[in-house]
Amino acid sequence: MKRIFSLALVLTLCLAAPMGLAADIHWHKQEGWSLDGADQPEDGDSFKVKPMKGRMKPFTLRLYGVDTPETSNRIPAMVEDQAKEFKVDPKVIPKMGKAAREFTGKFLKDGFTIEACGEKATNGRRYGIVRNLKDERLDEALLKAGLARMDRNQEKNMAPF
Repeated sequence: MKRIFSLALVLTLCLAAPMGLAADIHWHKQEGWSLDGADQPEDGDSFKVKPMKGRMKPFTLRLYGVDTPETSNRIPAMVEDQAKEFKVDPKVIPKMGKAAREFTGKFLKDGFTIEACGEKATNGRRYGIVRNLKDERLDEALLKAGLARMDRNQEKNMAPF
């Protein structure tokens, strides 16, 4: 009985810790952003952003909580994983990735608000939630359109909004 209680306590603590992380992350709302450079982002979930005015510096944003298909076969293991998740042939993934990139470009074309946190993604990118001028969230729109999946590295730590 003591052993079962100890195991239950350990499991509870392990499961509760990640859930608390999202509440501990400090999110900062920043209005007045646009895509930096070409009208099209790098892909559906990573894109260069710049402020429309002010002194903030441009940076590459990584959309928090979702993963869009790759736009090429450059990372075969990722393409295979995404193909399994989306239940499609791996050859379709780059086409889906390009569709997600186009969707994101159109969604953000008139400007957007970033809700960013201090958490850094790989390759110097910064995580953020993005809302267009209609206050619609890009991550939710990509999921609804079938052009994204929950990012398994972050789904335990999703933002509390």
